[in-house]
Amino acid sequence: MADFGVRYPKASNEAKEDKDLMQQARDITFKLQNKEEPYFSIWQKMRRISIADMKVIYDELGVAFDLWKGEADVNDYIAPMVEDLKSKNLALQDAGAWIMDVQGEDDNKEIPPIILIKSDGASLYSTTDMATIIERMKLYDPARIIYIVDQRQSLHFEQVFRAVRKAEIVKDNTELTFAGFGTMNGTDGKPFKTRAGGVMPLSDFIAMAKDKATARLNEANLAADMDADERADVADKVAIAAIKFADLQNQRQSDYVFDLDRLTSFEGKTGPYLLYQTHCSTNNFPAAG
Repeated sequence: MADFGVRYPKASNEAKEDKDLMQQARDITFKLQNKEEPYFSIWQKMRRISIADMKVIYDELGVAFDLWKGEADVNDYIAPMVEDLKSKNLALQDAGAWIMDVQGEDDNKEIPPIILIKSDGASLYSTTDMATIIERMKLYDPARIIYIVDQRQSLHFEQVFRAVRKAEIVKDNTELTFAGFGTMNGTDGKPFKTRAGGVMPLSDFIAMAKDKATARLNEANLAADMDADERADVADKVAIAAIKFADLQNQRQSDYVFDLDRLTSFEGKTGPYLLYQTHCSTNNFPAAG
């Protein structure tokens, strides 16, 4: 997985500087979306590796999902969906691409049309998000669908929600809710990044928190009577508590600063402080009987 994390941004940056490389990437993307080999088999292997790695990380956070699905799982819904939109005169051709107008008569701001199919035949996130809603309605007929996503994606989902309502993909009483959240920033006020300027993997972020938690335990001379494995387990719990509490103590929509030094402290409004006080309370007030 570490190799994936290096290769993707490297290839992305190179493609931005090389038009031929960018076109090659677009051509392969189109072939992949049409399940052409060897690209489809390679992608399937990469997906299996990625999900296995994500499950390890989520397990550390105490998070589990009943269903694992990605945008590629709805690929077979896309072509019929676009054809249906064309038949309803909702999909319009523009410069070789297929788009859908989602602007409302009463809007006081511009809402750009949603791009269904690019001029090269490839689909976009908007296309797969619409197809995902088709699948969910077909399989589960939910009363409400909640999207917990970076709040910077609000316009995108407003377009998608308008499109599926206009196309009557959802029922009139189906609730589509966008629950946007803010970004976790470093002490410089900017979203966490690696020293090279890339997006920091969650696994690296957790490792940083564990290292800081270990240092905090040593500074406070806590868990000194434990062996190395027990101390490591305590440090892991302190780190996860720091991360979770820092996230949950803020308003969902708010950006916030994650200061490792402050939020791994055993004093103040922190996760480690709550753990420490819970431990003290448990020892001072043992269970009756």
